[in-house]
Amino acid sequence: MRRKPLSSTLSPFVPRGTREWAWRPVLRCLTSTALALVLASGALPLGAQPTTDAWKLPAEKADLKPGAGRELVVGQCVLCHSVDYITTQPRLARGVWQATVEKMRGKYGAPVPTNSVPALLDYLVAAYGAPAPAK
Repeated sequence: MRRKPLSSTLSPFVPRGTREWAWRPVLRCLTSTALALVLASGALPLGAQPTTDAWKLPAEKADLKPGAGRELVVGQCVLCHSVDYITTQPRLARGVWQATVEKMRGKYGAPVPTNSVPALLDYLVAAYGAPAPAK
């Protein structure tokens, strides 16, 4: 009687008492050992201590333009955004800046008090706003 190769019988339906059934625990052990070795290969060497400063964010290189309200923008906008995010925006009109600030307050929960919005807009328009249309 010719038996099937071992690889073709590795299913939960292998009948007990067959030669292939006897190899199942060995194959499980080898598989779990191989998996453990693969997972452990990325572990720290024995005696090594993990460092908390293995990676660091790059230093902020951009800076906001000087002007009245700059500190307000640093305190309110840079909580969530990098300075680059603000400085690389296209030159926007006051209405677009206002809609953007209101979107950040309403949809994203930016902690900008209502009484600070005009001063915030004044700075954004003066420093990064579109020039007023000629009349």
